[in-house]
This record gives sequence, structure tokens and C-alpha cells, in this order.
Amino acid sequence: DDSNRNLTGPQKELLQWHWKLCTSTYHVQELMRDRHYIVPGKGDDLFLPPILPTKNATTRSCSIPKCLACNLSKQKLRSTGVKTSKSVKEKDGILKFNKYEPGDKIFTDQFNVHTPGRQLTGYGREGANQGLHGGTLYTDAASNFVYVECQSSMGAGETVMGKTRFEQLCWNLAGVKVKNYHSDNGVYDATTFRNDCLAKDQSQSFSGVGAKHQNAVAERNIQTICYWARHMMVHAAVHWPNNNADNIRLWPFAVQHAVWLFNRIPNRITGLTPLEAFTKTKSDHTEIRRAHVWGSPAFMLDPRLQDGHKIPKWSKRSRRAQFMGYSSEHSSLVAMVRNLQTNHVSPQFHLIHDDNFETILNDLGMDHHLSEMTVKELFDISREVYSEVEVSTDGTITYKPPPLDDIWLDEAERRAKKIDLEKDRAYERDRWKLGHDEAETLAQEELDSPLLTPTDTSPPPAVNN
Repeated sequence: DDSNRNLTGPQKELLQWHWKLCTSTYHVQELMRDRHYIVPGKGDDLFLPPILPTKNATTRSCSIPKCLACNLSKQKLRSTGVKTSKSVKEKDGILKFNKYEPGDKIFTDQFNVHTPGRQLTGYGREGANQGLHGGTLYTDAASNFVYVECQSSMGAGETVMGKTRFEQLCWNLAGVKVKNYHSDNGVYDATTFRNDCLAKDQSQSFSGVGAKHQNAVAERNIQTICYWARHMMVHAAVHWPNNNADNIRLWPFAVQHAVWLFNRIPNRITGLTPLEAFTKTKSDHTEIRRAHVWGSPAFMLDPRLQDGHKIPKWSKRSRRAQFMGYSSEHSSLVAMVRNLQTNHVSPQFHLIHDDNFETILNDLGMDHHLSEMTVKELFDISREVYSEVEVSTDGTITYKPPPLDDIWLDEAERRAKKIDLEKDRAYERDRWKLGHDEAETLAQEELDSPLLTPTDTSPPPAVNN
């Protein structure tokens, strides 16, 4: 924010784009500069304008600031400097050799997550057994287009269903048919998966046992997607530790949003996004320019106003929700947001995004004892109008402030309120006849009677005929 004087204006702008896109800050700066390419076969120079607009002229060249979420989520073992490895230039890209058309070869692999994730639909109330325990990643060799299917079971049956959804997406996006799958062994060697490939005239190839490098394309993309998803979740947890916004069970939404970003960020060498190469259509990059920080607050217009109806003049017109990414079935103007009360995730259009978490006070939770002390202090020094119970000299209550509405009370407080109201009615009924002391005693006796106790909800005893 503006109070942080350790960062310059350009550095703050660079970090804001980094939090939105998750890619490295060096790559973000490249997207802010003019692009220079050489046309293959012709040798002509091609100059294109920057993809990301900047408010500060030096944002594209300023010194790289440290990102808190990156340091918390992407740290690795420190190198000892003893073991070194070098890539062989002649074998660079050999796994994708001679695969020029989308669908010619698909690299696939699975990843497991020990924390059960909530389903992408519904209210997230399913048990641990029905939650999501991992996923299957598919990567096209020609375009590097990525698709992830989150799964409850990592068996062959659910994997084949995810494979079918991936193939349907390929056909709907670009009319692409998958010809070959390259994978490790395991579930891909199961009879169910093999029969599905044979029925669709698809060939298979496998990596050797223990030879992870032969499926390095899928392995590397799994690492990238998981790193980005962890970065987004850590960033949201640091800035918004309340309202269940830092729940680890939300990881499927972070993974899907990481895939959405991965397919829309241009390659540093070719300048093409995986989605452009897969669909063979040029993008204007509007989608990543309107991207928002995952897990950030979003304010949703009241549903009654969305439907064209009116609401009371002094009622609030929006509700706070949490941004969970974009829907695969809607425009990028439609965001998936989580209702903070019900945990239901739904696509919404009428939204205001708070990418910098400026509307979140995350220093203390509302259940913290210091927060309670702060509220009491505000009540003492900042109240404007508050009426207390007024009592006359003889002890008679002359004025009692109205009780709180039931919407502000929990179940126990509602029962206590009902008891107090019944006691007040009985007292007012007898006060003029019996006097203050006797009326109060009689009201208490009637309240203690088992026939009038509001909390006694047991059925009457059965009568045997």
C-alpha cells in the first residue's frame, strides 16, 4: 500500500501484475516491453506493442522486488555446489520431435494431494472420501496447452471419464482429435484405459520404469501448476486469514485458475500463448489484462438488483465474496466467487474486485480477545445514542430499551429473549393490581411453571385407552 516506503511506485505496480499472473516478475517485465521477433523463413523484423499496460514508465525496467508469497511458497534446498548437470543442446525438445500439429501427442501424468479438496460445484459439504484427492494433467506436445482434471479417485474408471472430457474440450475448442498418449505406467496400463484408447483409434507410448525424464513435459508442467497454485493460496492466506478465505480445501480452484493463466500467458521465445498455438487463432490478450488476484475480495451486486427489482433505500447493495477464478463455460468477464456464508461457488457478472485486499482488516480475527476489547472501547468512547434501563426511586422500571432483532441473536439468546418478553408481559399485567414487588414475584412464579416454560418442547405423555 501507499504506507510502504520501501518500494517505489514502479515496483508496487510490478508486484500487482505478478500477483495477478503468478509468472515470474522478469517475465512480467518482458510482457510490458515492446516485442521484437524475426519472421521465420523471411528474416524480417516484427515489432509488436506491449501486452501489459503500465502507469509508470520505468516499471518494465525497475529493480525486481521480493515477493512475500513467493518466498513462503517456492523455496527449495540450497545448492551445495557439488553436483552439477548440463543440458545437451542436441537433445533439447527431443520429446516433442516431429509433433507439429495439436493432438499428435499428449503427455499425461497424475499428481496426488493428501488434503482432500472440495468439489468444484455445490457447497463444499462433502466428506473427506467424496473430496478431491488429486488430478490428471494433459499437455499437448505441439502447443504446450494444458488441461487438468481434478479427481476423487485416481483409479482407471474416473481417469477415463476425465480423459473423455479432455478430448471433448479439444474438439470443441479447435476440432482436434487426440492421436497418441505418452505416460508413465500404472493407471495408464490398466485394461480400462487401454480399451478406451483402442476404441478411439489412439496409440499409447510409455516411459521406462523409474525413467521420469522420459515424461518430463508433463512432470514439469505439474510442478509449474502446483507452484503457481500454492503461491496464490499463500498470498490469499497472508492477506485474508478470516472468513475461511485461507482454507486449504480450496486448492482445486487455485489449480484450475493456474491452468487458466498458463494457457493465456505468451511464450518468451515464440510470443504465442498455448491457447493460440492449440486453436491456431490470434489473441488480443484482453483476458490476462483483465485478470484478478486469486482469493481476493469481490463485491457482488444484490441478486434483487440484478433481477431489476428494488430494495429498501438504506440497505446495502452488495455482498462480499471471494474470487475463485474464471468459469470455463463463460466469458472472462464472468468470475467464479465463493459466498462467505454458504460456501457456494457461482458465476457472477456484476462484481467489483479488490485486488489489493484493501477492504480486509487482517491484523486480528474478530474472535480474538484484543478485537473484543477494541469493540468495547469503541462502545464506550464512540457511541452516539444508547439508552439504558431507567429505574425510579422505589425500584420500578420506568423505561426499558427495545430488544435486539432475532437476526442478530443466536439460538440461546433467542430463547433468553423470549423468556424476558413473557416475564415483562406478566409483570405489566399484574403491576397495577398487586404492586411492583408482588407483580414481579408472581411473574417469576408463572415463568417457572412447567406449563409456561418456552424451552420445554417434549411431547405430552401418551394415554393408554
